[in-house]
Amino acid sequence: MKLLEAGILTVRQMRFLDRFTNHSAKWIYDYKTGLVDVRGDVCLHNVVLVEGEKEVQLDSFQGIKFGVVSGDFLCGRNALTSLEGAPHTVGGRFDCSRNPLTSLEGSPQWVGEDFTCYETHITSLEGGPKRAKNFYCSDCQLTSLEGAPILVEREFSASENPVPEKVFKDIIREMKKGYQYEHILKLKWKRIPAEYKVLLYRSHFDWIDKKEMEVLKRGVEGLNRFKAIEKLM
Repeated sequence: MKLLEAGILTVRQMRFLDRFTNHSAKWIYDYKTGLVDVRGDVCLHNVVLVEGEKEVQLDSFQGIKFGVVSGDFLCGRNALTSLEGAPHTVGGRFDCSRNPLTSLEGSPQWVGEDFTCYETHITSLEGGPKRAKNFYCSDCQLTSLEGAPILVEREFSASENPVPEKVFKDIIREMKKGYQYEHILKLKWKRIPAEYKVLLYRSHFDWIDKKEMEVLKRGVEGLNRFKAIEKLM
């Protein structure tokens, strides 16, 4: 692999890149941007690293900051708590599923194929991509579609979240027409069941009736107390 400037990446980082880019892939470090671009795939699925005498699950990208990856970038089934260093553009698939992520901040903003983040702890889609062919965010903790992609060409799957997929799909259908998330929520609010309103409610929704807002606030406080107790169990 060629470095644009010697000594920028550590030996450990270079070995990491050589190990986890496939045989036909080529990576190059751009000293002007500080990013590593990859022509091909990066496969970091279910990675176990040896540190001293211990084996540890991958919990970061080892200080490497990726730029453009022309193929797939697969980093699912690890111990990642952050996507810091992930590429900003992925030509193929991006998969960060089955990680203890609480946010999509750091995600690529443009994904040519599938974006997959199922079985994570995210509660919204903020920080996620602006475009993907298919978007899969099932089995998360989603209570909001804030930050949802501007364009999903084919399938958007959000099943097995606290808010039912049917509610989300109605909203996504309107977002595809160019409407903003909060505007759609405002229009559909009266038709949304009360038990889901508690989950969807945000304190900046000043268009909600004051009496209903007080009820929702109490509901949110009760929900937060329940979650706090659940963590202690």
